[in-house]
Amino acid sequence: MVPRGTARSSLLASAVDLIAAHGVNAVGVDAIADRAGTTKRTLYQHFASKDALVAEALSANSTTWHERVSAAVAARAEDPEGQLLALFDLIGEDAARPAYRGCVFVNAAADLPDPAHPARPVASRHKQRLLDFLTERTSRLGVRDPQRLARQIKVLLEGVVATALVDPGPQPAQDARAAAEILIMTEKGAS
Repeated sequence: MVPRGTARSSLLASAVDLIAAHGVNAVGVDAIADRAGTTKRTLYQHFASKDALVAEALSANSTTWHERVSAAVAARAEDPEGQLLALFDLIGEDAARPAYRGCVFVNAAADLPDPAHPARPVASRHKQRLLDFLTERTSRLGVRDPQRLARQIKVLLEGVVATALVDPGPQPAQDARAAAEILIMTEKGAS
């Protein structure tokens, strides 16, 4: 059993781990409770339903992901262009791991076709936050249309994540990074 007072956080972490590995629909509350070292009763004391648990687990994971990525790109580069390109390096490193499963938010959204599912807006907010992160950096490049450049870079990043699922390894990220460098250079030259 988990230490007193840590059941909720253990359930959230276990839910994300299992969802990332197996998908939302393939994971039941029994498996989540087992992994968390709690009981199903404890799970339902903290969450009204599996759907509520999934939504909150993804929301917490989004916050952690954004904090980790912000720190990682800042550690790799001080300038906005370097930070944008560092995102491709990070994804390439993730995609080279044998356990790589892509983006838990995209996978969850694909697993939950009902747009009313409480986890669907969590996935959308996560992707909007990524776009905001990109736009903040493209805005500091002095380009004419930073929002368009941010959207283009986001499409490249999302393409890497999807491509690396079927073509594992860092190569998709390296190819997309090269394309992003060209986009940035072109946009900076057009300003």
